Amino acid sequence: MYSKVFPVKLRSGHVIAIATSDFECEGYRPAQIKRLYRKDTNLRELAERFGVSPVLVRKLLRLAKIDYVLDLYGQYETGKTCTEIARENGMKVATLTALFAARNLSVSRGRKRPNIKLTSAARIWAVCRTINEFSKALDTHWTTASRILGDFGLIEMVKSSSTRPGNQTRDDPP
Repeated sequence: MYSKVFPVKLRSGHVIAIATSDFECEGYRPAQIKRLYRKDTNLRELAERFGVSPVLVRKLLRLAKIDYVLDLYGQYETGKTCTEIARENGMKVATLTALFAARNLSVSRGRKRPNIKLTSAARIWAVCRTINEFSKALDTHWTTASRILGDFGLIEMVKSSSTRPGNQTRDDPP
C-alpha cells in the first residue's frame, strides 16, 4: 500500500499525486477523483480503488476540495449511527466525531432521536403493547421511545426520588 499523497502543480493544472514507489507516482485531476468518489459507496472502497489507506483517501479528497464530511453527516442525519458510518468508511468513531465537531456539526451518542409527530406516535403506540415494541417500530432505544411517549403525554413518566436520610427537600417531613 502506498504511503504518500501530495499536490503537484503542473503547467497544465493542478494534479494530486499518489506515490506508487520511491521514484514513481500516479497523478489524478480533481475532476477524476470527484467522479470516482461519486461512483463508490464509501471511503473504504475508494481507498481500495486507489491502493491507499482510508486516512490517505481522506487527504486525497481534501486536496481535491471534495467535502466528504458533509456527505458523512448526511448519512448520520438519515439515521445511521456514528459507529456504523465510521466502520463502513474505515475510521474510528472518535475521528468521525472530531471531523463533525471541527465543522460545528452536532452529534449525540447512539441513534438520532426520530422526528415523529404526535399523531404518528399515537397511531404506533395504539398498535404496540409495550415500550420495547414501540422502540423497535421507531428503530430507537427503549429509553428514547419512553421519553417520546412521555413528551407526548401518551404514558405517565414516573420519576423516582431518593428517600435516603439527608436527601429530603425543605417541604419533606423529617
